[in-house]
Amino acid sequence: MKLVPLIHIALIVLSAQAFAGPKHDVHISYCKSQLTRTSLSGKVSYYKDDFVKALRNRQGTAFYGQGPARLEQAITAYMRQNFTATTGAGEKLPLIITSTGIDETSIWFNFTFSSSAPISSISIGNTVLFQEFRDQMNMINVKTPTGEHSLVLTSSDPNGSIQL
Repeated sequence: MKLVPLIHIALIVLSAQAFAGPKHDVHISYCKSQLTRTSLSGKVSYYKDDFVKALRNRQGTAFYGQGPARLEQAITAYMRQNFTATTGAGEKLPLIITSTGIDETSIWFNFTFSSSAPISSISIGNTVLFQEFRDQMNMINVKTPTGEHSLVLTSSDPNGSIQL
């Protein structure tokens, strides 16, 4: 996998190459992350064809008519709307996408949620692809100073919480 700017991801998504690749019957994402006293950071991966379908559904017929810069904005907006973190104190943490990558089957995002205060607990929401696939599962592994936690988020249970 190579690290590429989000604008390049937008160009690939616009191309027919984004739809190539083997079909799959499982709809799942995987996130490996680390929670510190003031941030949650990690990498989240999705099947590329599923992610493109979600963007197409969100953008409608305008999907193919927009340029890479607008598509980059659409990707960022989609992720910020559907991948969230809120501290136990109620602070909604902004999603910062630090880098992106793509391979034959996957698209991935390195990310950070940073808090202005120490985090004692956090609620993580990941509803990416839930509108497209009823069976979508978004798995999140979170390493903390006290151990590892695993969350399996589904459309019926789209949030998980962790205490430090």
